[in-house]
Order: sequence, then structure tokens, then C-alpha cells
Amino acid sequence: MPLFVLDVAHEPENTRNRTAGRHRHTLVACHLLRYTLALVSILGALGFAITINNAIWAGAIVTFAVLAVIGLALGYRRHRKPAPLIIGLTGAALISYTMLADYSRVIELSGFALLALAAFWDWRGKNR
Repeated sequence: MPLFVLDVAHEPENTRNRTAGRHRHTLVACHLLRYTLALVSILGALGFAITINNAIWAGAIVTFAVLAVIGLALGYRRHRKPAPLIIGLTGAALISYTMLADYSRVIELSGFALLALAAFWDWRGKNR
């Protein structure tokens, strides 16, 4: 029994290949994530600890927040609604401030909430 059914009967031919490619990449990414989480869980159960430098961790979080805003900018080009991009920029700015200047859990979570709201709003804009 398949995990999901890819219904491409109603799509034009040129979008079928892109849709199948996206689903294939998503499936590979999910499997990699699942096996990585399993490996980390097993290592943790065996007593191994993975320590990551806080500066590297903060830099990675800021980098992915910026990548999310770039994705929102690409969405803006498609649906021409500036609100998701503005909210996403605000969220990324809050995340960057709290990671690089003065850490505050409330500000960090607010930034992530704004970024998630912007991503949802952008997704809704693309589907209308």
C-alpha cells in the first residue's frame, strides 16, 4: 500500500515532471531526516552526547531564517501580496537580533511565530 498517491492525471504534461521531481526530493529528504533522528536517538541512548558550538548554531538558525525570507520573496513575485514578505522580514529580524545581539526566548519565539505566519500566508496566496 503506497504512503501517498500522486494524482497527475489532471495536470499538463510539462508540470507532471516537475511535480514528480518535487515529490521525489521531498521523499528523500524525509527519509534522510528520519534516519538521522534515529541515529541521534540511538547515540543518545548509548550515552554519547553531541555538542555544537553556540555561535555555529546561532549562525545556522539565522541562515535558515534568511533562506525562508528569500522563499517568501520568490512567493511575492508570484502573487504580488507584500504582507507575507513584510511579516517574514520582521520575524527574521527578530530572530537575527535575538541570536546575534541579546538573547531572549520570548523574542526568539515571536520571530519564529511571525516567520511561520508569513509562510502560511504566502502558501495561501500561492494557492488562490
